[in-house]
Amino acid sequence: MGKAAKAQSSSSSAATEQDQNTLLTGLIETLKEQNRLQGEQMRAIFQNNNHSSTHNNQEGGQAPAYKQFMTFKPAEFKGSSDPIVSEEWVQAMETIFELMQISEVERVRCTTFMLRDDARIWWQGAKAALDLNNISWEEFKEVFYGKYFTLSTRNKLAQEFLEIKQGDSSIADYVKRFERGKYFAPMVTGNASMELNRFLEGLNATIRMNVRFSNPSSIRETIDRALMVEKDRQRCQRSPKSNIR
Repeated sequence: MGKAAKAQSSSSSAATEQDQNTLLTGLIETLKEQNRLQGEQMRAIFQNNNHSSTHNNQEGGQAPAYKQFMTFKPAEFKGSSDPIVSEEWVQAMETIFELMQISEVERVRCTTFMLRDDARIWWQGAKAALDLNNISWEEFKEVFYGKYFTLSTRNKLAQEFLEIKQGDSSIADYVKRFERGKYFAPMVTGNASMELNRFLEGLNATIRMNVRFSNPSSIRETIDRALMVEKDRQRCQRSPKSNIR
């Protein structure tokens, strides 16, 4: 009886150990499966985030667009009574956007982020009448110009350009005023012949006559010739007069 009990006990222990091994093996396999599933989930999440980031970059997502925009160190706009200042600020924004591939809406968001003080207060009221989710850049400029660069002001500047004269200024200064003013008269600057003629008409008579003799074919040639004539005149004025015996 003792031997039978021992044999039964030994058999029972072996069965228990086998059951424990089977259970342990099952737990290990279960953990492996869980780890595998977690790994697949993590890869799926990573791929989804990576896809979203790429999609945002391609479509002009807000965060990537803003970060890229700020690397250009755009100027703030606080409002100005000088329409030229307002126009130059808008042109500066457009220069930045030429280097960025972003949507029209993102252009407006980036630009309005740079508004400060009075301009910021104005925008808080103006944007209430706009669809900010679908606004175009041209629509924003129309609203902006309505406040800071009115049509009457643009017409006035266009008229001033059509009447621009060199006067007592140097050719270099006249060219600066001409280049700045022609932006407001697209009917002239859109035609090379009209632009050249407007520049010539604004020159002082003596310089204009000499420039016409050279028969320039472009505005660049006209400016270069005018500068040469001015330089020759200045040289003659500085040289001592010959004594007449």
